[in-house]
Amino acid sequence: MVAVSRTVYRGELIERKDLQTVSVPQTMGRSAVSAAELDGLVGRRAGLDLASGAPVPRLALSGADIPGSGRAVVGLKVASGRAPEALLPPGAPVRLVALPAPAADTGAADELAARTYLARVVGHTPAADGTSLLVDLDVDAQQAPVIARLGAADRLALVRDAGR
Repeated sequence: MVAVSRTVYRGELIERKDLQTVSVPQTMGRSAVSAAELDGLVGRRAGLDLASGAPVPRLALSGADIPGSGRAVVGLKVASGRAPEALLPPGAPVRLVALPAPAADTGAADELAARTYLARVVGHTPAADGTSLLVDLDVDAQQAPVIARLGAADRLALVRDAGR
């Protein structure tokens, strides 16, 4: 099977020097890319962080550029309880739900509250604070500035939708 010879981070192009072949028992290699497929990995993008020495799982590969045309990737820090962390694999469809502004910000009508935005998970990792989640999301490029502003104000929740 194919393993990673140096760490390749999510979104990076995979080069031949990043890969090596290793022998493992057949039962361990079912979800990994076989050695015969090594050349087909070169030039593809990693859909997940691939740690040095680890087998290359099939689900870790992405054939498309991220972000694609008309798309943007937004990084959000999501507070604990506002995202189903265990259900956010790369490619998972999610809705971002805009939360109401804090009471201290009242005065004008909150036109963004309860609006939803469609997105796909690029990846996620626990935040350094140990309670939040850092999530990279593929979103419509036109909506990216609003999503980023809502995220910076801690006004978003993620809802995991059905599919993939």
